[in-house]
Amino acid sequence: MYIRITKNSRGNAYYDLEKYSNAISDYTKAININPNYAEAYNNRGNAYCNSGNRKKACEDWRKAYSLGITDIKELVDEFCK
Repeated sequence: MYIRITKNSRGNAYYDLEKYSNAISDYTKAININPNYAEAYNNRGNAYCNSGNRKKACEDWRKAYSLGITDIKELVDEFCK
């Protein structure tokens, strides 16, 4: 569990630095450790969106929503038509 949290946190640091490919890599590592880590899917979706990959962003946001992050429903409904 510590590794998962560390990967997500480091991904957040890369995201804040606008190093989206590095952030995506760390979020992916966190997801590989725990495929039900909703926050990592949401974060990776944000990084994909900011790097211009709308399709992958929507896939991750839908997954995050299905895993319980319900406050992104409007985003998914509006952005991922």
